[in-house]
Amino acid sequence: MRFQIAGNKAHPHMALISCVLYTCAEMLQGDVEKALRLYGQALQLILSWQRQSSIASETASVAKDMTPLLIRLGAAISITTNCSPEGLSELLAVPNDSRFSSLEAAQTAILKLTSESLILRRVVAQHKRQGHNGSSTMFDWTVQQCSLMRQLNEWDCSFAFLRSAEGHPYLDFPYQRVIPILLAIRSSASIIISICFAEQEVVYDRHMDQFRSIVEHAAAAIRGDIDRDDDAQSEFTFEADVGPPLFFTAVKCRDKIVRQTALELLRQAPKVQSLFKCMSWATLAETIIQIEEGSVEGIRERQPLNHTASDITTLENRTKCSLNHTTGGLDNPRGALPSTESVPSLAELVEVNNIYSDKWSTGSSVHRRQYIPEVHRVHEFNIFQARGTAPVAMSQQMQHSVILRFANNKGDPKNGRLELEEHFLPLSF
Repeated sequence: MRFQIAGNKAHPHMALISCVLYTCAEMLQGDVEKALRLYGQALQLILSWQRQSSIASETASVAKDMTPLLIRLGAAISITTNCSPEGLSELLAVPNDSRFSSLEAAQTAILKLTSESLILRRVVAQHKRQGHNGSSTMFDWTVQQCSLMRQLNEWDCSFAFLRSAEGHPYLDFPYQRVIPILLAIRSSASIIISICFAEQEVVYDRHMDQFRSIVEHAAAAIRGDIDRDDDAQSEFTFEADVGPPLFFTAVKCRDKIVRQTALELLRQAPKVQSLFKCMSWATLAETIIQIEEGSVEGIRERQPLNHTASDITTLENRTKCSLNHTTGGLDNPRGALPSTESVPSLAELVEVNNIYSDKWSTGSSVHRRQYIPEVHRVHEFNIFQARGTAPVAMSQQMQHSVILRFANNKGDPKNGRLELEEHFLPLSF
């Protein structure tokens, strides 16, 4: 079937379904490049049908049925790889009815909104990093942000009606755990929309109530799974679950209790959720927390004769989405992937004793501190093979050592502006 698809000889309907299935298989096996290529083929099929003035009723029916699935799958790819696959924006641009009558439709709508929010966040961040600050462009982005917030409010109204007595209340399992899952995703989307223009990590501190809400909803969903009558907790869910919102909370919420609770819940959640592997992401989240607390050794930098932190923007410009939202996950706005040839080997890195030079990094144990200053917060992060394809999907078993690339905001003493400083940490999952 793959050869038929590649040679454009497969029946369009079978080709579409096969592309979706193979996309999931490749992502779960860790081959991001193949998964993105297959998903792109599925997108092009759907978009070509949508552009046609008249298509067969059977094809129209297949397109109608598959479009929501492609939107949800695109959201999963966007969240877990930090990439907006070619054609996804066009698929998302199709207007959807703000009213929905099923939990599946509600899920598609909130994931579509999440994808659009992530795309706007990345575009704005990369534009600013390249030194473009046109007022007309910022106005257009502000209009988009307002539109996303309006759509979120409409989703809230429709979802409230869906749960009401007048709608069709869903009280039995599995519906009772789907509701808190969607509410957790909704809270994540709300935060991303609100901070899409921000360049500092401290902006997340304003959304502590939303982070607590994510943890509460996720706990309810996990508890509902554990309390099932058959006592068999799910190990795999094809659709989105609480994993991404919990990971988002663990790395972006700097309240020690909330982020640790999110981390614990992430380890209790279904092990594989769509394309999201909870245990690997929990390990990454814990590593990021330890970096921010200053309790990680072995951090490295590029050797002086190689690329420096000022090259991060250049690397963004050379990035191709075909290999690209990183394994840096939900809301990694300035983390466009470096091209494969820019990924350093361990031999090209030199270990540093302390990446923090401020007074905060000295004194009492970091574990006792309740506040993490901006310069200690991990802003962006990606995972690469030590020498080879970038990025890698965090599969449950890594055959090769990997490198965590992360960056912090550092103040420039000359102009006072914040600049991203790049660091690397070898890892083994």
